[in-house]
Amino acid sequence: LNEMASKVAEVCPDQNSKDDLLAYLQRVKLSCHQLKITSAVKADLGTSIRETVENANNLIIAAKNLMTMVVLVVKSCYVASNAIVRKGGEMPIAFLQWKLMKPQKKLLYSCESLNTAHELYREYPRNKIRSPIKELGDFRGRNLPDFSQEREREDEDERKSKMEMMLAQIKRERL
Repeated sequence: LNEMASKVAEVCPDQNSKDDLLAYLQRVKLSCHQLKITSAVKADLGTSIRETVENANNLIIAAKNLMTMVVLVVKSCYVASNAIVRKGGEMPIAFLQWKLMKPQKKLLYSCESLNTAHELYREYPRNKIRSPIKELGDFRGRNLPDFSQEREREDEDERKSKMEMMLAQIKRERL
């Protein structure tokens, strides 16, 4: 990997891609060294179970760091090799060809999520209109006061006061 990426970096006309590729190569070397030292030091230690688990976790972290750097090197090598091809240059390594795989198709939603979503919603008949207060009364999560009866009382009181005002106006007109 180091030799192939170095050859691509030498021929790359794009300075930014070249610098990125060389920087990632240095990080790979450092990650390899870190993993080598960690595995040598941590393998000898570990008398208790807790220390053994901690040592294993440190090795896993070092391995993940190395794999991340390798992926970054491959990506930047791809970018640099495409820059070489765009500028009309020759590839330094004859057998270096990039073949991209088709991504796997993933469903945007699963059939199970559709079934559970249908159960979450209630459907009411379209011709039946319910008041918003009654709709909110369907929520049983908290103990909310029943505003629907209070609203009906207010409406009734309002109707009574209007009737009284109309009767008073009619009496005044007769006099």
